[in-house]
Amino acid sequence: MYIYHMSTKEGAQMLMDAQAEGRPVYAETCAHYLRLTDEIFTGDDGYLNLLSPPLRKKEDQNKLWEALSKKAIYCTGSDHAPFTIAEKSMRLEKGPDGKFIHDFTKVCNGAPGIELKLPTLINGVSEGKITWEQLVFANSYGAAKIFGMMGKKGELTPGADADIVIVDPNKEKTITGPEVLHMHCDHTPYKGLHFQGWPEMTILRGKIIVKDDEWVGDKGDGEFVKRRIEPEVLKTSSWYKD
Repeated sequence: MYIYHMSTKEGAQMLMDAQAEGRPVYAETCAHYLRLTDEIFTGDDGYLNLLSPPLRKKEDQNKLWEALSKKAIYCTGSDHAPFTIAEKSMRLEKGPDGKFIHDFTKVCNGAPGIELKLPTLINGVSEGKITWEQLVFANSYGAAKIFGMMGKKGELTPGADADIVIVDPNKEKTITGPEVLHMHCDHTPYKGLHFQGWPEMTILRGKIIVKDDEWVGDKGDGEFVKRRIEPEVLKTSSWYKD
């Protein structure tokens, strides 16, 4: 069983219990569940942060980090949905005060987040929530393993692609707004948040494609990766602590 977008403390605990019993249950969580809480639903622009499943409480966040540290959560995703402010509000009605009436049934559910997935994990290392090795597992190795890309992606071994991200653990960055990001969206739920540690360079199959927050690659650098089912993953989870 593979569970995506895990967001609750109850789900994380059940997952850890199942893993401890050797059951073939796997899960993914998203960066926004690890860094944001339902507090950002308040305010006039709270509707911009509506997504599914919704953001939870701090205690849910803490339990997700625990599951990551135990490698019960195998991978992380972004659930990237860069709806613009106009798209988010297009079906909302306004009240007598001229402000939007927040109705989750009329808002495009989703938020931009792909660019801050890795920085969120790096910040988790800086805060002592996970180790660098656990970050690599959740960001690369676990995903490659469960989605059948081992031997090509997820680890630096002979024959695998030379996909490397160089990180500066001391670089600090505050998200002042969408203008400091590259997600082609006019808002960000991470506005005002501070990050300790930041990716400096991205190397794809030995070629530098991002350097100092700037794209230096070429259109068409991407490559199709043929995947396959990993029978040992489906049969057992005993290896997950490796």
